[in-house]
This record gives sequence, structure tokens and C-alpha cells, in this order.
Amino acid sequence: MGPSHRLTYREFDGLSASDPPVRQIIAFEPRKDGRPFDVAARRLGRSKGAPLSELDHLPEVRPATGPDKDAARPISPVRMPLPPDIAQALKACDGLSPASAALLTQVREGTAAIRRRISPEGPAQSR
Repeated sequence: MGPSHRLTYREFDGLSASDPPVRQIIAFEPRKDGRPFDVAARRLGRSKGAPLSELDHLPEVRPATGPDKDAARPISPVRMPLPPDIAQALKACDGLSPASAALLTQVREGTAAIRRRISPEGPAQSR
């Protein structure tokens, strides 16, 4: 049957040469009726299927696969310069703890609260 959804994204250069690239997710939609393309076009303020002259300089980037693959053909998305608004948002996040750390803290605090409510002898049976 194939995948049920399509992920559409853009890839930008990192904040610095040593930083990994930044991927901006545009849409994650069911494949039915071309919905991912409609959603992506709407979110980017574009017309679906209409070429953009500012992208004319980009090479064909569809990855080639198989034994006859052209080794010179790119296999990853074209990276564009990082837009200033995304760069500013990334800089604002610098030094913050990962979200996973916040979740672990909440789980530990919740577990400790449960332990405090249960006595060493187990739950009380009062009727």
C-alpha cells in the first residue's frame, strides 16, 4: 500500500559551519488527493504547481537510486541560507535544556508524590 502520509520540509544551512542543517517542517499530511501539496502551498503562500523564478538556479534534486545512479547527482535537498527570523529563534533557544529533561523531571516529581501518598505498609484499608 505504501506510506499513508507525506512529510514536506525545507532545509537551511545551520547557524554556523559546524552546526547541523535546520529542517523546517512545512506539512505532514495524508497523501490522499494531493493534500500535502495543497497544505504546503497554502502555508508558503504559493500556488500549487506554479514554478518560482527564484528557484530556477537550483539543480534537479530528485535522488537517483539503483545500480545506474549518477554519482555526481545530489541525493539530499538543496540547502538554502537560513532566514533571519529562524536564526533569531534558534539563538533564543541556545543554552536551554532539552525538552526531554523537563519531561524526566516531571516524571520523577510525580513518582515521588505517589510514593509519599502510599505508606510503607501499602495502601490503607479503611471501611
